[in-house]
Amino acid sequence: TRTWVYIVVMILSLLASALLLKVLPSELAPAEDRGSFQIMIDGPEGAGFDYTVGQVQQVEKIVSGFVGEDEPIVRANPRVPGGWGSSEEMHTGRISVFLQPWRQRDVSTPDVAAELQTHLNDLRGVRVRTQVGGGLVRSQGQPFQIVLGGPEYAEIAQWRDRMLLRMADNPGLVGTDSDYKETRPQMRVNIDRQRAADLGVSVTAIGSALETMMGSRRVTTFVDNGEEYDVLVQAG
Repeated sequence: TRTWVYIVVMILSLLASALLLKVLPSELAPAEDRGSFQIMIDGPEGAGFDYTVGQVQQVEKIVSGFVGEDEPIVRANPRVPGGWGSSEEMHTGRISVFLQPWRQRDVSTPDVAAELQTHLNDLRGVRVRTQVGGGLVRSQGQPFQIVLGGPEYAEIAQWRDRMLLRMADNPGLVGTDSDYKETRPQMRVNIDRQRAADLGVSVTAIGSALETMMGSRRVTTFVDNGEEYDVLVQAG
């Protein structure tokens, strides 16, 4: 009957699809030469703005050797901190690298990034990695990530360190890192609440004063020639 014909055709189609999935090569996102890539700079946890700027300038010197009419890179734009928007990660930096048009170069973006990485590996005092964007999907961070879970942070840190050591032995992996870091310098402040209450000083006021003394604080804005500017207060 016609019904059995439809069933047989459907089964054969499913089998053919399964066979094609095994035979045809595939990947999650095809490689794409966008003509640009990022250089991510990470200094020691707790490093300040001035230290990071100095390290970014060292990276710029290396990148400048690849910039010019006869070189693959057109320009490189640095920024500190490396994150976008409101960021306090002053130990991070980023350089956006833009390549020559495709018809003016005979090397691909991944090849330029890989060659540049070999020179950046010689830097000390900072960790630098090149990051080439994917194809169809816009993503931030590393090309792939591994998520660790456990009962407590100490045990997770132990397994993290073991995995990072094993990854370092793999020449196909570059710039392995962990987003859990217990090495950032911290200061714990104990407030004499009774004394503060006697003086009429709130804990919030103490926190604002420490924020101003140790960093900076935006208190207001002002407008000049149609442009709005932040007003920051900070100690000398």
